[in-house]
Amino acid sequence: MESHVAKQIGGKIVLKAQLIAILSLYFLWMLIVTVPGDFANNIIFFIADQMHPLVLLFFILLLGMSYLLGRRAGTDILMKSRGTAITVIKYALAMSLLMLFYLLGAYFLFNGSRAGWNIVLWPAFLTAVTIVLAWVWAIKKLELRKKV
Repeated sequence: MESHVAKQIGGKIVLKAQLIAILSLYFLWMLIVTVPGDFANNIIFFIADQMHPLVLLFFILLLGMSYLLGRRAGTDILMKSRGTAITVIKYALAMSLLMLFYLLGAYFLFNGSRAGWNIVLWPAFLTAVTIVLAWVWAIKKLELRKKV
């Protein structure tokens, strides 16, 4: 297999896995936020809140990093036969830390150093778990693709 083919396969598989995982988490957040009170109005307000430029930038960065790191993971798994666990840990940890720094930076940009910054830790933790699960799933799919 050629290097550019391995990169394309890795990028596609990881991007699809991250997209499915993040949309699932997004749907879960929407259900948690919209349950109390008027369901229809809460959905409208939730979607309007998600159109904030920092939120959109978060999703663009997340999916862009998924594709770029997925290309590297594709060459690691398909070409260099690196270990599955090492690859998952390396790329999921890198992505989770970058997203945590982005979330903390965005929070401090709007709120300064006031107390209560730990409110961002729960969404960051859920996002990190989602990223790790998506990477595990994607790398397993890459391993299956390697055997074919």
